[in-house]
Amino acid sequence: MTPHLTPHISHPTSPIYRYIRFIYNRVVLENATVRASAVSALAKFGIQNDYLRTSIIVLLQRCLYDNDDEVRDRATFFVALLKGMESGSGLGGLDARKLMLEPLPVPLSALEASCRAYMAAPDPEKHFSINDVTVDPELIEREKKAAAAKAKAAAVASGEEPASPAANPAVQQAQANEADLLSKLPQFVHLGARFTSSKRAALSEAGTEYEVGCIKHVYASHILLQFELNNTLEDQLLEGVSVEVDLSGIAGVELDSELPCAKLAFGSPASAYTCLRRTAGVPLGAMACKLKFLVKDVDPAKGEPEEEDQGYDDEYNLEELELAAADFMRKVAVADFRESWETMGNGCEKVETFSLTYNSLRQAMEAIIEFLGMQVCDNTGNPADGARTHAVLLSGVFLGGVQVFAIVNLRTDGGKSVGMRLTVRSTDMQVSSFVAASVA
Repeated sequence: MTPHLTPHISHPTSPIYRYIRFIYNRVVLENATVRASAVSALAKFGIQNDYLRTSIIVLLQRCLYDNDDEVRDRATFFVALLKGMESGSGLGGLDARKLMLEPLPVPLSALEASCRAYMAAPDPEKHFSINDVTVDPELIEREKKAAAAKAKAAAVASGEEPASPAANPAVQQAQANEADLLSKLPQFVHLGARFTSSKRAALSEAGTEYEVGCIKHVYASHILLQFELNNTLEDQLLEGVSVEVDLSGIAGVELDSELPCAKLAFGSPASAYTCLRRTAGVPLGAMACKLKFLVKDVDPAKGEPEEEDQGYDDEYNLEELELAAADFMRKVAVADFRESWETMGNGCEKVETFSLTYNSLRQAMEAIIEFLGMQVCDNTGNPADGARTHAVLLSGVFLGGVQVFAIVNLRTDGGKSVGMRLTVRSTDMQVSSFVAASVA
């Protein structure tokens, strides 16, 4: 069996050259489909390895006169791309590594639809760009269901119990991809790149008439609230479903826009969206939430409402939704926390002490990690059984790209009292003060 070889290597070795020779032989010996794939594979070696790039260009130039259009087109494109990397001039502003080595930022179906729309009414003053591709809300729901079904099928095929989303890397990646698509919705294209997303917060109890949860997606200047909805009443169809949020108790944020759920049928989960705009600082606090919708009675036997049923407006009170410090922090691990801590220095250090009420040191530790939303480093997230003191090392990046480190020193003071000393370092004193004070 041929060993797995990676196209990304730091030094020339004989195996990599044999691998390239094997691929190039496909260009000479195989049919057009395989030849086209071989051209793309060769180009990836040139993109990732500077010292191989010139040789790869020579090989690809031999494909410029292939008798198949697809092979010639690919060779022409990749030769221009690699030559642009060699000269540093690029190719039309394209980032070759991002273009060729990362997945498409939008589904192919959305890209195809946007291409067709542009070709039907081309704009001579504006070239088509993948950055202008938008997606339909229903497409995101289909992507979500397809990812969940794929993860479940994989678990069944392997004979394992389906893992929870928190423990399943494939599901986590699918959720991240879905979250990145939200800024491609026509109503939210102004949001830009997503900074981070929170865990799902339940706003109603499981098994109630309407099950509602919320995921908070944070962007540079906005917070997009994705409300996941589920109608458990078989005899009702909900239309125009939205979540009204009361922002009166939170400073520095205002309503930007909303995208209601058009229809919420029994047993068919869907989402509604509320976009908030940050006007000053980092908003913290709780907001009251209310589900609002139009109800139409449904005959369970038919599954459809009566045509003459105009429905009636109704609302449903939900739990409060909180904006916390963790919502604006992205977990980022570091290879050597102590070295990074010392390198950061104490120029922007902030120290706070607290007395916490928890049954055990472990409970206090888990709550603080959850609240700060930072990454545990150097395996410090598992205190010894019966330990009376423990130090947790945390790392993260705060909104705006500010690197943050924290050391949490915990000690049990007897009974349900846990003392905590929180030391925060960053490159911005305001961020250090905010993170340290947010625990209070």
